[in-house]
Amino acid sequence: MITTAIRKKFMEYPVIAAVRTLDDFEAAFHSKVKIIFMVGGDVFKCRKKIQEAKEQGMVVFFHMDLVEGIGKDASGIHFAKETLGISGVQSTRVHILKLAKQEKLVTVHRLFVTDFQALQSGLKLVHTSNPDFVELTPGILHPIVKKVSKEIPYPVISSGLIAGKDEVEKLLKEGASNIVCSDQKLWSF
Repeated sequence: MITTAIRKKFMEYPVIAAVRTLDDFEAAFHSKVKIIFMVGGDVFKCRKKIQEAKEQGMVVFFHMDLVEGIGKDASGIHFAKETLGISGVQSTRVHILKLAKQEKLVTVHRLFVTDFQALQSGLKLVHTSNPDFVELTPGILHPIVKKVSKEIPYPVISSGLIAGKDEVEKLLKEGASNIVCSDQKLWSF
């Protein structure tokens, strides 16, 4: 469930750090980002960094399909919320997003846009999952970001293959609410 405080974090700084390693977390701590998407890596190796991020006022999400060391089921999501204190979940899977909603976590439905049919199928799934955000990847599809942001009632996050400040600015102009990237240089532009 998205709260006013979490919504404010999304609005404070549009770039979201995609992290996998301890070094990625450390770089995020020295940047402008307010939100971290853990998109891989081992949850137990990063456990202290997750806590440190929260202590610094950051919001942490798990990509449940990619983070290692945690179950991709109701118990895993409950553990991530109660023990690790995550605020949200990213996933391509409707059932994972529904389980996260039951835990009152913020949900991000990630869609891989490989062609028009994948986009249409993905948007049908979005209406089933009823997420707080929709993430389109690859993020460099400016016309698709513009089209989708006008067609759906959810904020659109753009991710994948984003290189350079100009790309970030263009995507925001085309309707993306936020940009997820692993390029640490973009975390503080």
